Amino acid sequence: LLLGQSAEDPDVKYSPPGLNEGERNFVQQLRAYLHTNEGQEILTTHDRELFLLRNQSRGRGVGFLVNDEGFFPDFILWLKGAHRQDILFIEPHGLLMDKHPDTNPKIQFYKEIKNYEHTLNSRGHRDDVSLHSYIISQTSLDQLGQHFNVNSKSAWNSWHVYLPDQEYASLILHDVLLSHT
Repeated sequence: LLLGQSAEDPDVKYSPPGLNEGERNFVQQLRAYLHTNEGQEILTTHDRELFLLRNQSRGRGVGFLVNDEGFFPDFILWLKGAHRQDILFIEPHGLLMDKHPDTNPKIQFYKEIKNYEHTLNSRGHRDDVSLHSYIISQTSLDQLGQHFNVNSKSAWNSWHVYLPDQEYASLILHDVLLSHT
């Protein structure tokens, strides 16, 4: 479902509801990247299959306790290989109404998720699963810079936040797959 539920057809219900604009943009950009030679090459080179799942909403989907609140990222992107798995939790999200990136729990989750990764691997007596968290901002760098006084794409990217004008599908896959070589 690439569009939200239409008021024109009140008898049809979607669960979960159709994608909002930010979610749709993410899916479209990921699909477009995977259809390029570069997109195919990075998966082939790293012997990975890619699966994209739409997470269920609160109470039904995969969630995390972040500062005493449930965090249910919109997408789960699974990069499955013969000897390694990377599971990415991706949240297209506007940021103007949130806290500063240094104290925003959803942004800082990219560090906290490593505790979940450690627990998962130690309980399973394994070390082949990596967990990652990314935010895809629906807010431009100019607006974020004015609001938070952080004007650098590299600063936002260091927090695992990618901006609407970036090729974030490519950047995220490179960040994950090239960090394990």
